[in-house]
Amino acid sequence: MALEDKTKDFAARLDRRVAAHQAQQQRDRDELAALYRRSDRDQQAQVDRRRAVDAAPALDWPASGQHARRPLPAREVVISHAALLQRLDQLMWAVFDLGRAFPGQPLSRYSVVYCEALEEFFAPLVAELDISETARAEGLRELVEAAERRAREGNGGTLGVNLPGRGCYINGWLFGFMGGQSASGALQDPQVFPRILATVCHEKLGHGFIAELTAVGREKTALGLWRFDLARRFSLRTVDSPRSALLARKDELLYHVSKFTEEGWATWVDEYMLWQAAQNGLVDAAAAPKPGAQYTLQQVGQVLSAVHRRAPEFRDVVQRMDEAIRVLLVSPDPPEDLSLLFSAVRTWQQEAQLLDDAFAQMTGQPALYVLGYLLLRRLEVRLGWRNLPYAVAIAANVEYDLDNSSVTDLERLVASDPRLNVDARLALLSCLELQPGQGMSDLARQARERLSLAVPKGW
Repeated sequence: MALEDKTKDFAARLDRRVAAHQAQQQRDRDELAALYRRSDRDQQAQVDRRRAVDAAPALDWPASGQHARRPLPAREVVISHAALLQRLDQLMWAVFDLGRAFPGQPLSRYSVVYCEALEEFFAPLVAELDISETARAEGLRELVEAAERRAREGNGGTLGVNLPGRGCYINGWLFGFMGGQSASGALQDPQVFPRILATVCHEKLGHGFIAELTAVGREKTALGLWRFDLARRFSLRTVDSPRSALLARKDELLYHVSKFTEEGWATWVDEYMLWQAAQNGLVDAAAAPKPGAQYTLQQVGQVLSAVHRRAPEFRDVVQRMDEAIRVLLVSPDPPEDLSLLFSAVRTWQQEAQLLDDAFAQMTGQPALYVLGYLLLRRLEVRLGWRNLPYAVAIAANVEYDLDNSSVTDLERLVASDPRLNVDARLALLSCLELQPGQGMSDLARQARERLSLAVPKGW
């Protein structure tokens, strides 16, 4: 056979092998897609059964003006949308019976601030930075201009931010801009108000709950580490000092080992509390879909398939993410070797951000919001919705002694010990299973006895 013929034959055989390999990969992805769809259906069926047995109590709660039930009993009063935003923490305490573990409704000690101007929204952020008045004024101007530009370009923006113990600030200007109306008009708009309410739930009942009521949150709050969270979120400059640099690095380390817990819980609770608000006549039921509709495994599968098809350089990442998702979200039973679970969590923590753009294009959010939410859904199936705040509190029940620990020691510990890694602790709790009627004390007992996790004192 001539050299040219041999070359053509080799090329043809290579093309056939590549085609066969690609066909097999597509079959594998199709099988995964089917698996993810089945998992979504099975999970929703389990959640529905659990919620039917463990229904939320009927609450004696005042209705909101637009959606007040008619006729109103004599004891019931109608409250405004603005007033309702101040009382969501009370609704949450009643729904989850949180007074048993967190007496006094501590989130009520600071208010929700509905900001009608961008300057009002951003001023509290720059006020907390240790910089000169001139630099603060310049920073405020830059934030306002950037927010206006982003909104005009149709790229959205930041809807809310929670400053622990200081205030939960809602960007009313942006809500109004997106709806082509004033900020005050958006607050009264029955189509817009549910999203405003959900933002408060996400920021204050989600992030605020962790900051104020968990061990890791209280330690970070005491050291003012939320300032570094703001700096990362808004590209702000913090004070230039050795202590500040060390704290910033420690905050970054803790962020990377707790981000799925933080955003997963905040996303789950904003969906669930919006639904509870609708069940209690506070918003239109049509604006509060049945919990579980926000993100699905099927969507995740579609994102990963699109990346696998369009970006061959990320195929290894996609394969590792698929394997981690099987362990953390799909497998009906936890792995016998819990180190596999920790490896899956570390895969998420290290590689999910590489897929953020793809997730954002298909779901509207980076990967950590979607995957974190689905991990909370997994916990709901295993533990029941009533126990999720307590599961989050146990997951975040870690004290790092941040003032005295070195960056190197902290980095080594959170990377090697699942019991010092908040996301891994939350994933470990998904190995437990509670029956309807079992509550906080049962969860704490199993966490101690079966997983050797430290639980909050008195639980």
